[in-house]
Amino acid sequence: MPRTHRDAARAVRVAATAVAVLTISACGSTYVDDELLAESAAATSTTTTPPAATAMTAPETIPTSDVAAAVTELRSLLDALSDAVVDDDDDAAALLTDVDRVWAELEPALRADHPEALFPVEQAVLLATTSVERRRPADASKGALILRDLAATLTD
Repeated sequence: MPRTHRDAARAVRVAATAVAVLTISACGSTYVDDELLAESAAATSTTTTPPAATAMTAPETIPTSDVAAAVTELRSLLDALSDAVVDDDDDAAALLTDVDRVWAELEPALRADHPEALFPVEQAVLLATTSVERRRPADASKGALILRDLAATLTD
């Protein structure tokens, strides 16, 4: 049985629909994995008491007045991290170490005085880690944007 004009038009519509669906699905959004956040929260909330003979020093905490400055420093580190990942630079690992250091100093101050800011900063730090591990500079940029908005609210 010969194909008609209607069959050909239907085949074109089906092909166009398939191409559109595949194109749109390729533009998926990036999300923060809830399991990573849960693991991070569990890791930071679990504390162990050291043996009495062991002397441990706690990380130096940032004064409350400097929280906005620390968030701004973290933002600039994430901006630099994004550029380092784009350039496939060895500095990315060193910058991530600096991000972790600032986060370790900033977290106690956020927990004590700005608990509403704890999740966005932790999210930005996780995005920085993902950026380096998966070579995704956009994740570091997203983290920097989160911190830019947060720094604006902390200074107001």
